[in-house]
Amino acid sequence: MFNVKMHSLFTVTMLLGCLPLASSVEAKTSGTHQNTVKKEVIYSVVGDIREARITFADSTGRVEHEIVHVPWKLKIMMPCRTKVSIAARNLSPTGHIIVRIRIDGKDVKEVHGEGHLAGVFAESITCS
Repeated sequence: MFNVKMHSLFTVTMLLGCLPLASSVEAKTSGTHQNTVKKEVIYSVVGDIREARITFADSTGRVEHEIVHVPWKLKIMMPCRTKVSIAARNLSPTGHIIVRIRIDGKDVKEVHGEGHLAGVFAESITCS
């Protein structure tokens, strides 16, 4: 058995292949440049584990699935009012896994999980 700590989407996180990631939100500010402004987004996976299966949205909004060595980090530029999210599952026999989202130098979300196959999910909106 494994322990999952997260805010929502338990079933979806466990599947990791069905996450509704990076759905763009229409800018409600017609006539402004807010929807063309880009924000630096850093996804990271850390912990005392060796490998994780991750799912995240890349800078084009495409959903990526990878198995990575931990620690792992990706820096991308995303438009304002875009949903950003990352999910990760611990593939090591034991250990603690943490996913983080940082936007323009500010930590906006951090979620922890413990044990083999523990899954974690974090999401936020740029320029919320």
